[in-house]
Amino acid sequence: MSHTLNTRVVRPRGSIRFGRTVKAKNAGVVIPEDVNKQSITVTPDDAEATQNLGNGFYRFSYTYDIDPNSFFTFFFNGRNIGGRNYKPVSGGWWVENNLRDILYVTTNYSSGDYNWVTSLFSPYNYTRSAQFVIIAKL
Repeated sequence: MSHTLNTRVVRPRGSIRFGRTVKAKNAGVVIPEDVNKQSITVTPDDAEATQNLGNGFYRFSYTYDIDPNSFFTFFFNGRNIGGRNYKPVSGGWWVENNLRDILYVTTNYSSGDYNWVTSLFSPYNYTRSAQFVIIAKL
């Protein structure tokens, strides 16, 4: 048995120049019952690479493997790390073979002043490497 996750796809009905509205249409993504769930919580100290972007901004990079047929949730916590607080302003990700088999992003947002969360769904039967990037202000 499988479950359907409803998503909203927005398609413009006309030109914005004429002030027309946008109509939303439901679409379905089938999620199998045997889906695995992975999660990882990281801090700036766990970053594989850290880049000082200047003016108090930093870029942190992390790489993890996403198991086959699984949800992967990445949590960034920047609060009170070595006496410092990092506020995430942006988060992104990159997955190998993303042009061949597309992953679904279910979450990518700031979940608090010092936290960021990204969730990916990989419905494929092979492991993929994913890189997560956080831009944060000290």
